[in-house]
Amino acid sequence: MDWSALVNGGFACAWLCWAATLTIVDVAEHRLPNALTLAAYPVALAWVLYSRPEHLSSALATSIACVVGGYAAFRFADLGFGDVKLLGSVGILVGGSGEFLPALAVSSAVAGVHAVIFLIRTGNSRGFVPFGPALLAATIPAATVLA
Repeated sequence: MDWSALVNGGFACAWLCWAATLTIVDVAEHRLPNALTLAAYPVALAWVLYSRPEHLSSALATSIACVVGGYAAFRFADLGFGDVKLLGSVGILVGGSGEFLPALAVSSAVAGVHAVIFLIRTGNSRGFVPFGPALLAATIPAATVLA
């Protein structure tokens, strides 16, 4: 039995359930609960340590950079603080996988498409557009590399 594939598959399943739950909550309630965002940190770290331990320093550096950048966007733009907390675990996965540019491209594309759909559907250009789903989509390239 290939235990490595089983463990990585378990991490991938947990990630998929977590991402789906956060996406549903953010779209429906316009919030990212601490119980879900903060619980992702040790799981993301464990996944990187198991799959690519040589990328630990990159994972931590990317996580810190994402949180610092997110905090700046929270203070001076219109990013929610739940998104800032989510950025840390997203940074761990993205930095640990080495897939920063694909993650950036996916998150940007998803955020743009989602915003356009929101504006067309509601006609309200000043409404809330959840950014959590786009951030979670950014982890797709990372998750496929780690799994």
